[in-house]
Amino acid sequence: MEIVKLNYFGWVIAVFLLASCETNDDPEPAPVLETLGFIGTLPDGSEFGSTNTKSATGLGVSGINNVYSGRYIASLRNFESGWSLGLESPIVTFNEEWPRNLGEGDGVELKAKFKKAYSFDLLVEKLKSEEKKCNADPSYTAFDNFRITLTQQDEYFTYVNDINDRIKPDKVKILLVELGFEQNLDGQDVRKIEVVVEIELGLRTADGGVPQSGLLKGIARFKYREDIYSGEFEE
Repeated sequence: MEIVKLNYFGWVIAVFLLASCETNDDPEPAPVLETLGFIGTLPDGSEFGSTNTKSATGLGVSGINNVYSGRYIASLRNFESGWSLGLESPIVTFNEEWPRNLGEGDGVELKAKFKKAYSFDLLVEKLKSEEKKCNADPSYTAFDNFRITLTQQDEYFTYVNDINDRIKPDKVKILLVELGFEQNLDGQDVRKIEVVVEIELGLRTADGGVPQSGLLKGIARFKYREDIYSGEFEE
């Protein structure tokens, strides 16, 4: 009877150790950044900066053979380090030609036409879809759908990982998409989307005065505003 008890006890220990080993092999979830900014490693070894970081929303339109497409651009800029980090949204192809002079003036007509072609609701839908894919598959990367740029504003050079010249690693994971509101300068509520992104990208630059390549690795929290507001960079 004693032998049976000892064998049973030893079997319980073995199972416990096996379960512990399996648990330790699971990757730890990436931390979720609570405030706008970036925490991690830059290609040249410098710091992005943790204070005096501001956010802006822009738009981009490009065309080839009269076929036009657009994207929202969420940017973070740290005014102490001079670094800025941009997240370009998935691209949407427009159904009509884009007037060449539409960007002139105060930009009101430009923003209105852009949001008609690429609505904020569609942006939410695309971001939520990527969040779902990334959370469902640990090996999934959203690299093909987002473009990330890292620019040193004070020294005028940019690091990129171009989809046409792809280098490893190429991890871009949308960890969290949060919807909310904030007030504009007139005190009106404006919709916003805050996006937490895990990044591990090999980046290159054409500037000869800095390291030509390096790793961008960390967690960033970006913000898109429906009114496409970039005034924080000018305040």
